[in-house]
Amino acid sequence: MDIKGMKTRRKIRPNGKILLLSAQLILLAAAVLFWLCNRGNALQKTFTPDEYIVTESTVITEDVTVDDTMSQAGIFMETPALSLEKGLYQIEIGYNANHTGSSVTASSATLDETQLHCAVGRLNPNLHHITLMLELTRDADDVVISCNFSGEGYLSITSMGIFETSAIYKRTMFYAFLLCLLLTLIYLFIRGGKAEKGVLLALTGIFVISSYFLFSDHLLYGDDLFYHLLRIEGIQKGMSYGSFPVKIHPVWAYDYGYAVGVFYGDLALYFPAMLRLLGFSVQTAYKFLVGAINLGTIVAFYFSFRHMFHSRQLGILGCILGSLNFYRLVDVYKRAAIGECLGILFFPLVLLSFYLIFMETDEKNWKKHAILTALSLSGLVQSHILSCEITAVIILFCCLVLVRKVFRKYIFRTLVLAAFLSVILNTGFLVPLLDFYNAEILIGSPEWEGCTTGSLQSSGLDPLQIFTQISKNADPKLRLSGIFPSPAYGIGLTFGIGILLFILLLVLRVKKCRSDKNFYPALLCFCMGCILLFMSSNRFPWDALSSISPLAERLCYSIEFPWRLLAPAATLLSFSICYVISAFYKHWNKAAALATAAVLAVLLLLNAVWFICDRAQNSPLRYIYATEDLDTMLLSTNDYLPTVTDPDEIYEGWFSLINITSFDDYTKRGTEIRCHVTAGAEGGYIDFPLNYYRYYQCTDDTGRTLPVSSGQNGMLRVTLPADYDGNIHVVFKEPLHWRMAECISLAACLGILFAALPHRRKNHMGSGHMA
Repeated sequence: MDIKGMKTRRKIRPNGKILLLSAQLILLAAAVLFWLCNRGNALQKTFTPDEYIVTESTVITEDVTVDDTMSQAGIFMETPALSLEKGLYQIEIGYNANHTGSSVTASSATLDETQLHCAVGRLNPNLHHITLMLELTRDADDVVISCNFSGEGYLSITSMGIFETSAIYKRTMFYAFLLCLLLTLIYLFIRGGKAEKGVLLALTGIFVISSYFLFSDHLLYGDDLFYHLLRIEGIQKGMSYGSFPVKIHPVWAYDYGYAVGVFYGDLALYFPAMLRLLGFSVQTAYKFLVGAINLGTIVAFYFSFRHMFHSRQLGILGCILGSLNFYRLVDVYKRAAIGECLGILFFPLVLLSFYLIFMETDEKNWKKHAILTALSLSGLVQSHILSCEITAVIILFCCLVLVRKVFRKYIFRTLVLAAFLSVILNTGFLVPLLDFYNAEILIGSPEWEGCTTGSLQSSGLDPLQIFTQISKNADPKLRLSGIFPSPAYGIGLTFGIGILLFILLLVLRVKKCRSDKNFYPALLCFCMGCILLFMSSNRFPWDALSSISPLAERLCYSIEFPWRLLAPAATLLSFSICYVISAFYKHWNKAAALATAAVLAVLLLLNAVWFICDRAQNSPLRYIYATEDLDTMLLSTNDYLPTVTDPDEIYEGWFSLINITSFDDYTKRGTEIRCHVTAGAEGGYIDFPLNYYRYYQCTDDTGRTLPVSSGQNGMLRVTLPADYDGNIHVVFKEPLHWRMAECISLAACLGILFAALPHRRKNHMGSGHMA
């Protein structure tokens, strides 16, 4: 009876999956309830003129006014000390000014920069309203909003208020979601076998090392950091104004709008943009993006190498080589090249997909392989066009080498289907790109230093730099002594040793290795990887090659820097190194193979640790919480601006009114403008603070369309007829063929998902074990 009772109790014991799901649902429900219960209890405070603390010379009537006859430069007005709880606040200020230099900010005597952040708001005479974000990480009783007068002209404050947002409660929902993911990983770890636990621990360790800098309260300065932060802000602001997808990004160029969303794939940046909408700071959203890229790269390399070698250990080794190599860490934390980092994430998946196409013997899976290929290539297209172009050249070279296999029925139809799916999946991005490519927009700015004639050869790496184990910023003159302390974009000594080991294998065990399934793929990857390394060096004849013709020069200089080729080279050579270890294990000595793998991994980890220590000591720190902390004129090389636009002549909030008798009720929300205008007897026009791109439209309340064109310095010009009087609405509206292209891409994505689900369910029902 006791045994039966025990069996009965075991049968009714709650399933672990059910408990996990219940706990996750409770967490998410509690977070949502927390937000719903607190979002209406926010502080809302509007100040009246008699509440301000002002200097003796200011005059208080309906507003607070000061001018250069009343007061000198300095703080002329403050609010009473405010008692505020931890959270995110929005400060709204209305003002009038006729001179630059005045400002407004919030401060506290008891909180430092990491506990209170509020950017200094510059009061532009062309504008009459400013919004500042105030973030407190702890409660404070002495928060003061103060206005600083420049000492020239006049300044009047017409309104001021502070409003608490529900950001802190919305963030809780996201943290609850992350906690649910963590619980899932813990559950998988507990339920997994010894091998699965070892893999999870190894991948977790790799993630912690690669994400070391993300656990700080600041950002490390990177070459392209502010450029990508502005991209995130542009998407976030565009979505908050109701645009989707965001093709013309607001915020950029003093909120004139910038067509970076047309020319630069930004699908991945919608994740941090959504976090910004949830109330996270700019730097926190960026850290989550980098963390997601690191995690995605680790999973992609492990998944790919695990399947190509059918070995967990080689999957981990490939993951270490691909995610912790020196060039990728430089890309993430020194260059802050988010686009290229995303490209690196998809390189192993592209390698896996073509490996399966050419090496898979089961022809029934050809559609699955085509889909994997299309998705991995689409990831490159949507992340970094340049990485996609480099990959296309490598694929073309590979197909030429394997031309006999390419025209086999199974492989050929797989490649054709993959190409077709890649096109339709990215139609929503490619159609606007091609539409704008010749639309009087600057592409390939002559100001780009990496593209000046004769610079490509000199910007290549010295061969020793490619395999530098320790690199430190120091006096470049040391290069003359054969020491390379200058910024190195190499891949580390590990890969140099791996190349030598592969050559050793070819010399000593080539006959035995020819029977291995992965020998010829490894040999092809080795050759292509070494060619790319050679092309990244200053020994490759870039100058001679580019001098053949103008087309050759344009193609060569399109890569901008030769060392960009290190990213695909590292992925290809990682495959070759993993094969070396597997061949040593199979054909030589198992203990020696394991020891070799351990040495290579340790060398790479030492390289990564050295880089981390060097960056921690020498990299400038940045605290970036809101849009106001960014210089919106950091347009890099000014690509994607109208060709007639001079960026030095872009002025915040500037208008040009010609023969306009009245202009009022003006509101601007990103790239959308509404106002009431009256034109003179001969008609007139207005140049609005928007960069003019094709497909802007202007209509009035009657539905009438008014002509728009390029005006002064490439600004958007609206031309009004004689004696016109009405409310006008200016907005960028995607044309029908853009929307149709987006629908095609969405339909293709849903179709692939729909086709994959039944297949997955069938496999799950028919399989009793996990491969």
